[in-house]
This record gives sequence, C-alpha cells and structure tokens, in this order.
Amino acid sequence: MQQLLTRNSNKNHVKCLQPTSMEMIDEGHDLWLNHSALFKAAEDGNINKVETILDNKPDWANARNNSGEALIHCATRNRQYDILHLLSRYKLDVDIKDSKGDTALLVATEEDDREAVHILLKLGADPNIPNKNIESALHIATTENRINIIRELLKCNRTDPSITERTGGTPLHVAAFKDNEEAAKLLLEAGAGMCKACSMGFTPMHVATMRNSKNVLQRLIQQAEASSMNSKGQACPLRMHKLPLHEAVLSGDETIVKMCLTSGASIDTKKANGETAVHIAASRGSVNILEILFQAQPDKKLKSLQSKDSSMMTPLHTAALFDKPDVIEYLIQQGADVNETNQDGMTPLLLAASKKAWKAMEMLMNKKADLFCTDDNKRNILHLIVTNGGRPEKMCFLCCKVKVKSLLNDQDSEGCTPLHYASRTGNFNTIAAFIDMGAFLNVKDREKQSPLHFAARYGRFHSCKRLLNVVNGMNILNELDETGQTPLHLASYGGHTRVVDFLLTMGASLQKDFAGNSPAHLAASSGYMATLSVLLDWNGNLTNDENSDGNTPLHLAALNGHASCVNLLLTRNAAFKKNSRSEHFMDMIILNEHKDAAVTVVTHERWREALKYCSSQFCWPAVGMIQHLPEVFQIVLDRCRQPSSMDRKHKDFHWIYSFDFLQLPMEAVRKLREQKKVYTPLLTLNIMVKYNRVDLLSHSVCQGYLQMKWKAYGMWIHTINLIFYLIFLASLSTFIATYDPRYHTDKGLNGTGLPKRWQRHEKEQLEPYQKVFVYIIIVFSCLNIIKEFGQMIQQKFKYFTDLTNAIEWTLYITSMLFIVPFVNGKYVIELSLVYYY
Repeated sequence: MQQLLTRNSNKNHVKCLQPTSMEMIDEGHDLWLNHSALFKAAEDGNINKVETILDNKPDWANARNNSGEALIHCATRNRQYDILHLLSRYKLDVDIKDSKGDTALLVATEEDDREAVHILLKLGADPNIPNKNIESALHIATTENRINIIRELLKCNRTDPSITERTGGTPLHVAAFKDNEEAAKLLLEAGAGMCKACSMGFTPMHVATMRNSKNVLQRLIQQAEASSMNSKGQACPLRMHKLPLHEAVLSGDETIVKMCLTSGASIDTKKANGETAVHIAASRGSVNILEILFQAQPDKKLKSLQSKDSSMMTPLHTAALFDKPDVIEYLIQQGADVNETNQDGMTPLLLAASKKAWKAMEMLMNKKADLFCTDDNKRNILHLIVTNGGRPEKMCFLCCKVKVKSLLNDQDSEGCTPLHYASRTGNFNTIAAFIDMGAFLNVKDREKQSPLHFAARYGRFHSCKRLLNVVNGMNILNELDETGQTPLHLASYGGHTRVVDFLLTMGASLQKDFAGNSPAHLAASSGYMATLSVLLDWNGNLTNDENSDGNTPLHLAALNGHASCVNLLLTRNAAFKKNSRSEHFMDMIILNEHKDAAVTVVTHERWREALKYCSSQFCWPAVGMIQHLPEVFQIVLDRCRQPSSMDRKHKDFHWIYSFDFLQLPMEAVRKLREQKKVYTPLLTLNIMVKYNRVDLLSHSVCQGYLQMKWKAYGMWIHTINLIFYLIFLASLSTFIATYDPRYHTDKGLNGTGLPKRWQRHEKEQLEPYQKVFVYIIIVFSCLNIIKEFGQMIQQKFKYFTDLTNAIEWTLYITSMLFIVPFVNGKYVIELSLVYYY
C-alpha cells in the first residue's frame, strides 16, 4: 500500500496518511489539508471530500475560516443538511459562536431554515444561548413572526419559552409588541409566563395594551380566563403596579379599553401613584372613554369620581390641571364634587387658576364653583390668576360679578392682596383693573409693605406710575415698612434707576431707615453706580452721610467690592472718614481682598490722599496691601516712580522716586508705641521679606529706597561699628600676645589646703598699655551686653529665636571672664589662666 508523506501546516512534524483511493491521491495532499478547501467543499456539499479531510483531521470539525465562521455555520448558511449530519460523527461543538457571537442555531433562525433548526436541535444545540444583543433564537423568530421556527424551537424540551433579553422582555413581550397572535398562541401553549414583567415592570398584557395589539391582547385575556386569573393581573407581582386598563386608557384606543373592561378590569383600581383609569382619561380629555368606563361599571362611578391620587387630586382636579373643559363639564354632570380640595387645599377652580387653565377655570365658574375659597396659603382665585400672568380679558367673567370685589382686598398668609401680586409681576393692565374695581392702595403685608413697595422693589416703573396717579396715591409715596424703608429705599437697593428718578420727581423723601441708611447707602452697597449717581445728583450731601455704624456710602461700596461705585464717590470728593470701629474704607477693601476696588483707588487721581492715613488694622495701608494685595501695591510702586522732564535719550535723563509709601509717618510710629507694639525700622521692607514678596523687593523704588538709607546712615553706622569691633579685637589679641602666661603658673601650696587654682598669690604688675587693653575689652563687652538687654526688651520672645544673639552673648561673657582676673589690685582670686590658654 502506497503511503504519502505530508507536512502539517500547524505542527512541524511528518505524518503518514492512508488514502482511500488513487483518485484522492491524484487531487493532491495539499488540497486535503487546506482550510479553504474544506470550507469550499462544505459550501458545495461535497460530502466525500469533507469526510476524507475530517477523517484525517477530526479536530478540524471546529475550525474557522478567515471570516470567523466555523464549519457548522458555513454548512447551515448554505443549507447543506448532509454536511450537518456528517459533522455529528466528530467531536463537534454544536454551540460554537462565530465572530458576530451567533451560534449555528441563531444563524438558522435568522435564515428562516426550519430543517436546519430541526437538525441542530437534534444534534444538541442549546436553544437558549443568546447573541451579542442578548436575544435568543426564540426572540428572533418571534420578532420576525417565523411561526414554523417557533414551532420547531418549542418542540424541544430544552427551550425556555420565558427566556429574557437585555431589558427583561420575554418572547411573549415581543409577540405582544408586534401583535403576532399566532406566535403568542404558541408561546402560551408552551407555558410562557403571562405575569413575567420586564425591567420596566410591564407584563405582556401591558405591552399589548400600550401598543394597541388587539389580537394578542384578546389571546392573553382568553388565556387568563382559561387559567382562572382575571385580566387585572392581581396575581402578578408587578413592580410598578401598572394595570392593563390604565395603559389601555392611556393609549386612547376605545376597543382595547372595552376589551379590558369586558375581561373584568375595575375602573377604581389604583396605580402606585394613586391614579385610577378615570384620572388618566380625564388628563387626556377623553370624554368618550370616560363614558365607556362609567357605562361598563356604573356601580363604581361615584367611588372613582371621589377617588384621590397621591397628591389628593380627584379626576376633576386632573381635568382642571390639563385645561379640559369638556371633561370638567361631563364629570360634574356625573356627580363630581366641584369644591373638593387637594393636598394644598386647592379646589379644581384654584388649581386651574394656578396653572393658567383659563378655559377650565371659566367652565368651573359657570358650574357654580366657590369663588371665595382659598388654599392653604390663604390665596384666593385673584391671587393665583395674577401670579400666573392672568390678563384682564381673561377675567372679564369675574368683573361682572358684584361679589368678586370683596376678593380684591383679601390677604394671603403673608398679608399680600391681589394688588400686591400684580405690583410684583408688573401687570399694568391688571393693576388698573383692580384699582378701577376698588382695590385699596394702603393695605400692607406682614412686613408693612404696600403695593408701591412691591412695585419699587421689583423695578416696575409703569406700575409705580399707575399706583401714584390716583387720588390717594401720594399718601403711600413715603410710607415706611417694618425696617423704616420707603419705596425709594427698595428701588435704590435694587438698582432700578428709572423708578428712583421717577419717585424723586414725585417728591419721595431722602430720609434714612431705622439702621441709618439713606438710599445712597443702599445703592452703593448693591453696586448700582447709575442709581447712586442719580441720588447724588439730587442731593450731594448724601455723599458723606453716615449710618448708625458710622459708615458712609464709600464704606459700603468698599466693603462689597463695588469698584464702579468707589470710583464715582472718589470723583464726587467723598470724605475719607472712619466708622465707629475706626475702619477706613481702604481697610475694608484690603481685609476683604477686593482687588478691582483697590486698583480703582490706587489709579484714581486722589490715590495719595486715600492711602495716607493710619490704619487701625495694619498701622499703614501699605503694610496691608503687601500682605493681602501685593499686585495692587506693585501698581502703587509704579506710580511712585516718575521720569524727569528731559528726553529719555538725554544724558541727564533720570527717574524721580517717591518713598512716601515705604516709610511710616511719625503719626503711625507714635500709634504703634501707644499700642505697645514692636516697631521695626524699614517696616514695609521687612513685611515684604516676611511674606516673601520678591517682586516687590526687586522693584526699582524699593532698591532706590535701600540705597538712599544706606548712603544716609547705614554705611556710617556700619563703618563705626566695624571700627569699634576691630579695636576690641586688636586689644584682646595684643593683650594675649604680650602677656607672659608664666606669671600665672602656681608656685606650690602655702599651707592653707586650698586647691592650687584658687590660691591667692601676688600678681605681677601689668604694663600701662596692657592696662589700657584691659579696660577697652571690659568697656566694649559691658556696652554690648547692655545693648543685648535693650534688644531683649524690645523684641521680647522673638529675641530668643535668633541664634546670632546666643553667639554674641557667648563672645561677650567669655571675654569678660577672661579679662576680670587682670583688673587693678595686688591680689585677686585667680582662676588659673591655663584654662583660658
């Protein structure tokens, strides 16, 4: 028998193959072991070639081609049923997936190939394996309404008829969505769960109802009846308790509604939010559906009309909310209570007024709804109409009613009348209508504010004009609220310039409120420069007016960082006063780090005047700016440097420096001493060092200031100090060098029993020049010790944190200890000088 030697493409070893016939040998061994040849044979249905290759390579039964398909996918897609039967003889993974995530069974389902499905199921394919979209074969077949495939799948006892997809929907949900009645019938016969809800809480019956799938819904109802389960689905654990009747009403399909009612659905059953089917029909304006509901179950009509949802609203409230006048008329005819209240104490009439449902409101009034009822906040119908922008033409049916006039002056829980509301919204025509109908202008709310206060606060120019252009209108022009503020105060605080100008023209008083604030104070604190300018134009004395805290408008503008108002007040020559806490306006700017306001001050023409004062916070404003606003102080330094009048190219051109803001004035120094605070020379420069303001220290003005100080006295003091120290050092060194240490060698005991270094003995006489050195050393050491005590008193605890001071103390004390034994006298107690040497 002839043998062929061939090389395996995947394994580098030689195998022996026994061909079945000489015809196969002639086709060539390379063809046998080539994947493409195998897949080509499977596509063409060449069962002999496939069998030959797989007999020699049985593991190739699960091989894939370049497209990611396995052999079983290829055979299925090309309807090669013999190949499928042949593959069953090998170790085939019947559920292998291709690159798209599909099994062969899913491919057969998509191709609507019943025979392939039958074979694959017989081979053991799992019908419940999903694709990448988490859809099983049964989902796909139901979506495409492939009845034969569904039958074939359901014949297999391994098929789960209630298998779920990504959103929790079963094939029965899909059938209900597509209204595939035959598919639904097969699924139900196979035991598909009617009560199984998807992730949104919907059962198949809900889906059929929402999608108007009449055929499937009828089938589901029949199945429910056959299973002794009513169609309300009360045996189903629905997460959101959405009942099919509610969805049927929501869909608006009368046929579906009738089907649900016929199967026993109750019209008074509530959802989780308390809504009944009657509520939903009322919200949709479906009078026909309401008639169907009430005709189907007349015994439950009254109960459903009185039923309230979670907001305590009846169906009549719902109809009023959605402005459905026809539904309102029908519900009232059926016995709905027209004055029932919800959780906010609103009747349907008040609810309609609050939601701009003008048609519903008119219908309710024609049906004798109570006009004088109020909600929990004591607001009547006029309050609510005005709040929601009601127009006079919408209230023409009110004006013809004599009793409505009594509503005009009703006050809500805050003490506001409808005229207050109209003044706040600026509804000029409504204000005019209310005034013509007899509304009172002088009624005040709990804060003692009249309608004019409201109009001024919200900047309603035309409303103010209309309120004052009546017979008694001027009586409320200067009325005070509970804080002592007039309408002019409120308009100024809100920055309503046009209203402020109008009120002043009408004679408004520029008086102060109970806190001592004038309208200018309020405008400045809010930052409205145009309003402040108008007020100052009317009365320039307001510029420097003080409130009860001693604050001027400039203080309040600075406190709130309003640069435009600060600039205006500086231009108007505002005085630089201090308030009751001794705060300058610039202190407030610095403390609150209002950079824009600070830049405005230092760039104003009055900047020198504004910065030359003694600060209660920082002693000197420059110190505060270095700490909190270094960028602003950079601008100050820039302004302290001016070029000379000569051309920059001239040889005598130079810069003129001003050191006014680097050197503390004597007044500030005296204040520091009065407060018993440590005064450090060159305070501003030391503060720069302390806060690491390198940019400021390197500024040319600071450099010039240091050079000036150095040339004025620093250089001389340093030179004198150096000279004295050199004299001291020379004296000490010369004395040590010229004095013979042998004179201090012990000569033995004198019988006293004292240690040698404490014995008294006669000293040798010092030379005159040596005595001079001794006294120089003593005087220098004593003076420096006194100096250190002075620094200790001046610097207090900070003195002990400086290591230099400890070194100086060591120097002076050891010098004194060394020189004391040489003080004038015949005998001294000698500390042996050997220890010093």
